[in-house]
Amino acid sequence: MSLLTGSNERAFNAENWCYPPHNRASFQQVQQLVPTIRLSRGSEAFRPFSERIKNVSGITYAGSGGESRAVQQMLDETYTDAFLVTKNGTLIAEEYRNGMGADSHHLLNSVSKSFLGMLVGILAAEGKLDPNEKLVTYVPEFSETAFQKTTLQQALDMTAAVKFGEDYDDRQADFWQETAVVGWRPALVDEHLAKTLFQFACGLKDTE
Repeated sequence: MSLLTGSNERAFNAENWCYPPHNRASFQQVQQLVPTIRLSRGSEAFRPFSERIKNVSGITYAGSGGESRAVQQMLDETYTDAFLVTKNGTLIAEEYRNGMGADSHHLLNSVSKSFLGMLVGILAAEGKLDPNEKLVTYVPEFSETAFQKTTLQQALDMTAAVKFGEDYDDRQADFWQETAVVGWRPALVDEHLAKTLFQFACGLKDTE
């Protein structure tokens, strides 16, 4: 599988797609590897952003080591595909790179947490759920798991204290098992692995 970008062909497959330089192409073509769903806005009227586009590339901030870094440096070094800044409903910056456009496919990853949080906020405002309720109120299958005392708000805040190994050098760590379950690491799949992400979550029993 490959993505043609200008005259450069970047090949990727199920084993290397998460690693550079292959992810420069695969993150925009992940639908070639695993089942995906494209999220689009609904048919109802929407409120567009007002625009006050500024050049933010020269803005500096303190890096993790305390050094001064510029936004442009961050975008270059992290191979960012899309960069948007909004403030109070106004679009301040919008930039696309690596062949990406406003309507391109792209792997969502943890951005999904923001969408989920907004959805829960809407449902809470409508009185359809209570963020302070235990998670098992809505997902009773978690009653015998590490999530049994977790509130919905704690789950959203990622403060459930579920024991989860992320030692990337340990191929038996929870992190790698999870990636195998969702189809990201086919070579790590075996007969003992959970079949779905929900089953995997139900298998997490310890807190820390």
